[in-house]
Amino acid sequence: MRDFVVKDERLSEKERRNLSILDAIRRKTEVSRADISKMTDLNIVTVSNYVSKYIKDKVVFETGLDISSGGRRPELLKLNKEFGYSLGIDLGSPQITPGSGMIGVVMDLSGRVIAKEKIKKEKEGFDRLSAKVMELCDLLMDKSGVDPSKIRGMGIGIWGVLDRYRGMV
Repeated sequence: MRDFVVKDERLSEKERRNLSILDAIRRKTEVSRADISKMTDLNIVTVSNYVSKYIKDKVVFETGLDISSGGRRPELLKLNKEFGYSLGIDLGSPQITPGSGMIGVVMDLSGRVIAKEKIKKEKEGFDRLSAKVMELCDLLMDKSGVDPSKIRGMGIGIWGVLDRYRGMV
């Protein structure tokens, strides 16, 4: 099973199982509960319990039956790519030179890019930079046509060393 880390904190076992199962579904076009169990080294009952919740929440849906080599035919699952979207911003290189740009993307849950934009930034302070980030977000939302309530997460990348105590890069 993959080891997921968020904010340098280890995830709980429940969170790890959740992300591991979703990642297994995301990596395959269609996958059965039994295949997810094998891919994640999790018990089939555990996988089924998580998948039932995903189906109820419309994160995944059942697409039909797979071929069986004996016994009951397995139900195939697929990620609902339109369940939510993520927005990513790259603030660019450490040399914030006039005319350099920021790049932003909106992606569906499968990682497919829905919209991509680049805008120029000037050598500027935090207030002007944050205004440019908001401008880029607005451009991305307009271009993608995604309902803002469907944005499930956002990431901003910047090059440099993070000083957590002073809140600076």
